Amino acid sequence: MAYNLVVPSTKDAFFPVMGALLCQKVGVEVDIVNKGKQIVLTKPDGAVVNDYLPVALALFEEAQSKNPELILTGNADVLAATNDIINGIHGKPKTFPDELKKWDERLGDNTYLFNNSISMADLALFAITFTNSRWIIMFRQGVLDTQYKNFARMYNIFTTAQNDNEMLVSFAQEAYQFLTVAKQDAKSKAVEHSKQGSFDVDLPGAEMGKVVTRFPPEPSGYLHIGHVKALISNSNIAKMYQGTMLLRFDDTNPTKEKHEYTENIMKDILTLDCQFKGPTYTSDMIPEFYDYGRKFIQNGYGYCDDTPVDQMRHERLHKIEAKSRNNSVEENLRIFEEMIKGSEEGLRYCVRAKIDMQSPVGCMRDPTMFRCNQTPHPRHGTKFICYPMYDFACPIIDSVEGVTHTLRTIEYHDRNEQYYWVLKVLGLRQPVIWDFSRLNFKYTLLSKRKLQWFVDQGLVEGWFDPRFPTVQGILRRGLSVEALKEFMISQGASKNINLMEWDKIWALNKSKMEPKAPRYNAVLSQDLALVEIEDVNEVTEVTVPLHQKNADVGNKQVVMSKNIYIDQADAAAVSEGEEVTIMGWGNMFFNKIEKDSNGKVVKITAKTHLEGDFKKTKFKLTWVGAKDGEVPEKDFVPLTLTEFGPLIRVEKLEEDQKIEDFVNKKSKEEVPALGEHALASLKKDDVVQIQRKGFYRVDAVPAPENNNRFVLIYIPDGSQKGQLGIDK
Repeated sequence: MAYNLVVPSTKDAFFPVMGALLCQKVGVEVDIVNKGKQIVLTKPDGAVVNDYLPVALALFEEAQSKNPELILTGNADVLAATNDIINGIHGKPKTFPDELKKWDERLGDNTYLFNNSISMADLALFAITFTNSRWIIMFRQGVLDTQYKNFARMYNIFTTAQNDNEMLVSFAQEAYQFLTVAKQDAKSKAVEHSKQGSFDVDLPGAEMGKVVTRFPPEPSGYLHIGHVKALISNSNIAKMYQGTMLLRFDDTNPTKEKHEYTENIMKDILTLDCQFKGPTYTSDMIPEFYDYGRKFIQNGYGYCDDTPVDQMRHERLHKIEAKSRNNSVEENLRIFEEMIKGSEEGLRYCVRAKIDMQSPVGCMRDPTMFRCNQTPHPRHGTKFICYPMYDFACPIIDSVEGVTHTLRTIEYHDRNEQYYWVLKVLGLRQPVIWDFSRLNFKYTLLSKRKLQWFVDQGLVEGWFDPRFPTVQGILRRGLSVEALKEFMISQGASKNINLMEWDKIWALNKSKMEPKAPRYNAVLSQDLALVEIEDVNEVTEVTVPLHQKNADVGNKQVVMSKNIYIDQADAAAVSEGEEVTIMGWGNMFFNKIEKDSNGKVVKITAKTHLEGDFKKTKFKLTWVGAKDGEVPEKDFVPLTLTEFGPLIRVEKLEEDQKIEDFVNKKSKEEVPALGEHALASLKKDDVVQIQRKGFYRVDAVPAPENNNRFVLIYIPDGSQKGQLGIDK
């Protein structure tokens, strides 16, 4: 049985790979696999060793057991020095010069650190330095020979291999070569997949099978596309490490929260098919938060304050301590109990953390940890009056629920210090925080408060309006779950903040629709132009494919008759006597064009020329066929084609700009149309292509409330304008 070493293509793997290659040189079978994000060694007996130093140590010990002449391990001083070197230098560029200077002095006139014989400590020092490209270049150029002359001597020995320890230094060079090749392979793969992004991040402290992330939405609105990035990030990273994602509702602000929001958040998560454990509710833990609050105050880290809100804001801004900051612990505990009771006195107070009012970081200037709210809670009614603030509840419940990695958007970065402070003073385990960028789109509002304003003003149908960036809004507009998830995965867990266009996500969505959306014809009802075909006398129905390139989509029946109808815009563009292509039928000559007093085309007399070459015609026109010349409803399917634009007229609404001043009053357009008879079989949520008009989602089937018409919503395709001329 062989040892199995799994390493990433990063410099972190250099030292363990040195150990593995040394094992191979002394006859120990080690398989080195370059994949994954962790360093994992599986021994022949199935035992598993993780991480940088333990894996390297295990391999060096095995090499020494096969060749006792190697002085690598087994010496307490050697092991201590190895630990010291790694902990002092590894991954710490700022301390690198001082640490290297220390070991340079330790070397003195000796060739190696211990007994003038090579040890694991020497290899560790070389391994770490050898993977620092900046320092290696300087050593090669002789720039550091004077400042670090003793180490420079060791470096030259290792890199030239001209000494008694040639075998020992040669495998170091092989290790470097191994990782150089692996790194280039990884780089090539990264370039290959750059368009798709990656959640393949080096998560600090992550252990395979033990990672626990959490998605903690506040039920104060529906999920929007920004939340989806957080959801997908947590879900994919948990999956990548074979861990778990917890779903938790952070519901401790009853003023904003509703059952409706909780139910629809659950609905959206299930729609997106993200696996989770839970849900749990922060509000269910309020009694425990009271206990933590008492401990918090008892230990002198919190105080009760009745400073008016505006004054408190002013004092925090100007670093002025509150008058109640130095109240006694007993007085603070007494008032806290009054807050919990919701007494008249208690309602005047909040609990603030006593941190540092002189801190340059605003959130460290005695933030509020508890406040009173008499609004009935959606789950608990009036059971609680005193509620923990997010900044107090979040770190505690993360720790208690076993979260190992707290993934949150980068605007919370300044509050990371506060997060860890709360856990430290309460003596709780600290998860690792991983920041990622928030997703922002041009002409799009993601603030739930601002979206609520549109709902309250009656400017939209609700949180599911197709103009909203909510999950239900964008899916209703025609974005597929497949495209939405693929787009989010393409973004990865990036920390870069930018204002994105919608065109990329809609173009991706189009690529999903194009191969499978059935194709139909429809013409706009206004100013239809009749085309009378002279040499056609009979009405025939022919079977044609719904998709010319995908037979699996099925077939439809098309009416070919003497009288067909085309759009007025098409009729106005054609010249008398011109040959055109009637799509799905063949070429025809438009011999005579009749117009009314306003110049609109009312009738075209045509004659078939089916042997004509469609490649030579300028116009390829869509049409619908009638069984007589009147346009009876039974021959056509009544449609309402609906198109949406942005709700605001600016790319980004700044904080000092009022929403009402930038509302786009032309964000919705509805146009009646007549579709071919085959459209009558459509069902709600079907996605179809109306030829030369674009892709549409069936939002509603004929019913009295929509004048017995199909309502079709135009699906953007990434272009600047839609069919009806509304800006994207």
